[in-house]
Order: sequence, then C-alpha cells, then structure tokens
Amino acid sequence: MQPHVSQNFHFTGAPSHFGPFKPPRSMSDSAQEDQMSSPPASIESNQYVTIDSPDELPRTEKRILWTQEEDVKMMSSWLHNSTDPTIGADRKNEQYWNDVVGTYNETTPSIRRRNAKQIKDRFHKVNRWTDLFHSAWVKARKIYTSGYNDQMWIEKAQALYIADNKEKEPKLGPFVLMNVWYAVRNEAKWITYNTGLKNARKKKSSDKEMEGGDVGQLDNDELEEPGRPMGQKRAKKAALEKK
Repeated sequence: MQPHVSQNFHFTGAPSHFGPFKPPRSMSDSAQEDQMSSPPASIESNQYVTIDSPDELPRTEKRILWTQEEDVKMMSSWLHNSTDPTIGADRKNEQYWNDVVGTYNETTPSIRRRNAKQIKDRFHKVNRWTDLFHSAWVKARKIYTSGYNDQMWIEKAQALYIADNKEKEPKLGPFVLMNVWYAVRNEAKWITYNTGLKNARKKKSSDKEMEGGDVGQLDNDELEEPGRPMGQKRAKKAALEKK
C-alpha cells in the first residue's frame, strides 16, 4: 500500500506539475544577474544628494536645479529683507538668512523649497556673476556713447564680461542671468552692497600684500554680513524729518 504522503511531495526525477525544474545557478551567473539589476554607483551619485536639516533626519533626495525665475525670486527676497525698515536691523547673520528663506519659501511649492545654506550659497554665486556683468555694462556705457542704445550696450557688455574676467577660475561663459540683472540693476541697495563688498576685498587684499601673505580668492563671509535695513527708530525719525 502506498504510504500517506503530502500532495505537494514529489519523488526525485518525477515531473512536477508546479513548474519546470531549474538547475542551481552558478556563482558567475548569480554575480552577473546582480550586476545587471543594479545601476552603477556613479549614476546614483549624480542623481541624488544628501540634505541635512536640523528638524529632520538626514534623507536622500534628487538634486533640484535652480531656474532663472527662482534666481529672481531669491534675489528679490534678499532685497526685501535688506531694504524693509519695518523688519528691524538687530538681526544676527543666521537670523537674517532665515528671514530671506522664509520670504522665498512663502510663494514656492513645497517640493522646491530651499534651506538657508542653499539660499546663501546660491545668492553669493548669482550676485557675483550679476555684479561682474553690471560692471561690464557700466564700462560699456562709458566707452561707447554716441549712437548706442541699451541693447547695443548689453552686447558690448557681454564681450567685456568674458574678456575682463578671462583669468578667473572657473572660466566664465556668456552671462545668461539677464532677468536677475534687470531685477536688481536699478536697486540702490544692491549697488551699494556690491560697492562695499569690492572695497572690502581691496582693503583685505592690500592688507595681505603688506603682510606678505597669499592673496587668493577671498571668502564673502570673511568680508561682510548681508546688508541690513535702516533701524526702525532711524526709519521713523527720517520719516518725521521729511514731513
């Protein structure tokens, strides 16, 4: 009599009605399959960055590239917090940038919001490029006067922007942040801020030369803190004096 066995039991060599028999994989086959199913590490590292937030655990997200519209919004947020006397002038550097971030993120979709470090780093880059172009534009207007219009000055400024900064690293290509420049070029606070920044660079460079030190790329944070608005009391006093 056939002993009782489970209905799922199969004798060795007997055909299985549950599926064809698969021979064991060799180690080389297994390694090859694992390699094909996993993307190269270099690709993953280019697609993701780690973002640390003091309020959240470290997480990995896709890098969010800046659009020119966001650059304009970022510069406008900086201007707002640099010129509005109702905000107050007693803010520390960290609080100042947190306020800029707050202004920027108010009208930004949640998936594209930025933290203080991202805003600050981007500001220094965009401000540097924009100020270099503005300097080239001012120079073009002084050189080319008769018969020139704004568009012609811009074309000359593009050429001067590259020619006057060809020794800088990294190499500068054509200036493309025109919307940013249009947003700030007539703002007295922005012009004053960059004039002070350049004067501070010259002074620090001169001091280093006198000390026999190395004059290299100077850190923005070593030279200045973000421009602050007039204090509330001074703003009220100035308003009363105008009446």
